[in-house]
Amino acid sequence: MIAKRNNKISGITIIELMIGMVISLIVILAIGQIIADGVKGFENAYIKANGPVVSSSYVAQKRFDRIVRKASYRASRPPVAANNTLDIYYISDPSAYTALDRRVRFYISNGNLLATEYHYRPPNAETTLTTETICSNVSACEFKTNTNDRSAQMILRLTDGSSTITTVASAYMHN
Repeated sequence: MIAKRNNKISGITIIELMIGMVISLIVILAIGQIIADGVKGFENAYIKANGPVVSSSYVAQKRFDRIVRKASYRASRPPVAANNTLDIYYISDPSAYTALDRRVRFYISNGNLLATEYHYRPPNAETTLTTETICSNVSACEFKTNTNDRSAQMILRLTDGSSTITTVASAYMHN
């Protein structure tokens, strides 16, 4: 009996190996692109949530709230909103004074929201104490007051060329 020789070698050819490597490379590049797009989307979302426009609006809201809450509704001078300005009158030290002695004016100048504090002495005698830039990149601002419920509101639009945010701050007078 003659024995048959088995010359068949098992394994993969170089062509099969190259096709497998190309398929693997395509899959790896697709996964890398998905990850890169996810990182870019996260960075854009982070910038929108924590960018300079957002932080400026937060600072403006807090400053507005702090000043309006000091305002005195018991006195004869309620907050006055006119011509994109807001005047707030308050007593600097309620334990020492009973009359209004401070006025803060919110207003827009050259794209900045400013607050100027005055030492208020009727009749119409005032001394400027400080002027503070609360935020910049202001494209629009509107002030409203409601003397019935002793509140003031600021509608502020900030833009830095790449993003725009509109924020509304409302505060209630406490003194």
